[in-house]
Amino acid sequence: MYRVKDIIEPDFGCEGLPDGTEPCCDVLLEDTESGEAVTVKVPDAELYQKGITVGCTVAVEEGKIAKAASAPPVLDEDWRKMLRAAKEVRWERKVSEYVLAGGVAAAVMSRSGRIYTGVCVDTCSTLGICAERNAIFNMLTNGEQEITRVLAVMPDGRMGAPCGACRELMVQLMPKTYHAIEILMEAKSGRTVRLGDITPEWWI
Repeated sequence: MYRVKDIIEPDFGCEGLPDGTEPCCDVLLEDTESGEAVTVKVPDAELYQKGITVGCTVAVEEGKIAKAASAPPVLDEDWRKMLRAAKEVRWERKVSEYVLAGGVAAAVMSRSGRIYTGVCVDTCSTLGICAERNAIFNMLTNGEQEITRVLAVMPDGRMGAPCGACRELMVQLMPKTYHAIEILMEAKSGRTVRLGDITPEWWI
């Protein structure tokens, strides 16, 4: 599915529309899951007939565009806010010849409902950190320590499960209640798991 970001109408200048030419618009689309940008050319009359405007959700198949049937979102508002927050900070860049940052971004929601973000930092030694732990440390820096939800956006836009070190930190942070922490595994379907499901028995 795609969201219509903009519709650019053709400009034929003072010469007007050439004879026999159907006026077409460039429709700028954004993949609702990956954020990938796509542009398709659609006849102006077709956009009007199908009621496609900026902000609409559409489907594109074999170059044809159609307005998507309205359906309730698979993610609730809190998950959508977290996903947007993580995508806003996910920006992979080379900080120095030894450090890469931002390939993965994470968001955690605290018990109070606040959202904290973090990005992965990769170094040539063991000084780096995962995005989830970075987000958790951000939460701790701001005086909170209870997590209710967590998600991580991978370089390809998909969701990723926390690694062993990130799970261990969450367990140590909330040893009696870590089982209830929700993890978003797939944004498109809204599939989630709980930390207790993927970390059933702690080593202590």
